[in-house]
Amino acid sequence: MNASTPPLQAFRAESNGPLSAQQVLQICHHILDEHTQLARRIDPDVDWIDESRIDSLELLDFLLILEGATGVCLTEADLPSLRTLNELSRHVANRTAAR
Repeated sequence: MNASTPPLQAFRAESNGPLSAQQVLQICHHILDEHTQLARRIDPDVDWIDESRIDSLELLDFLLILEGATGVCLTEADLPSLRTLNELSRHVANRTAAR
């Protein structure tokens, strides 16, 4: 885990309220760092699925862990419109603010 990325438990404690896009981006980076075989951090402004080359099982794991950390359920059908980690983070943050 990257030393600057807080553990998911820190975000779970806040997940009953709205999360900022920056918090969601930190969660995404943490999940990718801890649960995939990526050797480097993904630029939040590039197509993260293509760039990371994660397989379909890793993608499903990512979505489940993200849901557990944020309370927002995303499916593979949501992903075509959420191509960058910044787009994904803003979308999830907006959904946490709307609950």
